[in-house]
Order: sequence, then structure tokens, then C-alpha cells
Amino acid sequence: GFRYFVIRRATPANAEVPAPAYAEATRRAALLGLVGALLGLVHVGTALPRMAARLGTTVAGAVTGSFLPAAWVFLSVLALLGFALAAARRPIGWPLAAIGVVAAPLREAMVGNWLRLVNPIHVLAGSFWIGTLFVILIAGLGAASKTARPADRPTMVAAMINAFSPLALL
Repeated sequence: GFRYFVIRRATPANAEVPAPAYAEATRRAALLGLVGALLGLVHVGTALPRMAARLGTTVAGAVTGSFLPAAWVFLSVLALLGFALAAARRPIGWPLAAIGVVAAPLREAMVGNWLRLVNPIHVLAGSFWIGTLFVILIAGLGAASKTARPADRPTMVAAMINAFSPLALL
């Protein structure tokens, strides 16, 4: 949310704040995403044994023999790879991370389990809102205080908050 809705809207072509401050905020956001993706993989690793037991197989059997566990692992690794590339300032990283982060909780839709999407959509929307706010506080304000000129800091912070407001209302 921070990369696509806050930074994109806060940095118009005629931005008053120099681009390096926003670039640093974006890099910090990618690093936070990388930590989140690592924690997500830990969660996958701890949940797969229970899932395999429900399926009556091993973890390897669940991942290789069933679409949903395989999709969960793949999308989690894709998010991790995407955030790692984004942190290295590779443009392809952000779309990969976005696909992994958004598609992983919605993987039930890939097999037509539409009725099982209400909770994941709710959690995804709440995570999108609070996660973007968290990234603004940690990455955005941190970058503003360290890389923006003192005179530009209030403008940068105001631009990020103004860009976040419609997303928060949605």
C-alpha cells in the first residue's frame, strides 16, 4: 500500500521534496516488507505440518500433491523475493511482492472456493490499512527525518498523510 498508493500519490512530477527522500522511504518500506515476508514464511513453515496432518500426508506430500499448500509456499517465496529485489532497488521487485502479498491470502479463489474468501478479504483489507500506516510511521517518517532537508520535512510528511487518507477511508 505504501509503495503504490502513498509514494505514488505523494510524489507528483512537480514535487517540492527532492526524490532521494522518497527513494529512501521506499527502500525502507521494502526492508520492512522483507522482514514481514520472512515472518510469513516462518508462519507457513509452522502451519504446513498441521495442514499435512489434516490431509493425512507429509509436509512434502502436501506441498507437492495439493495445489493450495503449494500455492501458499510459492506466493510466500515470491513475496520474499519481490521485497528483496525492491530493497536492492530493482523495479521488478515491487510487482512481484504485490502479487505474492495479495494473492497468498486469496489463494482459495484459485480453486473456486469463493465462500471461503470473506475472512481473507477482511484480513487483507485490515492489513493493508494498518500495514500502510505502520510503514508510513517507520519508513516514511524515518526517511523524512534523516534524508529530507529540514525545510522539506513537513511537506513530505503532509504529502504522505494526504496520500494515505483516501486509502484509509476506503
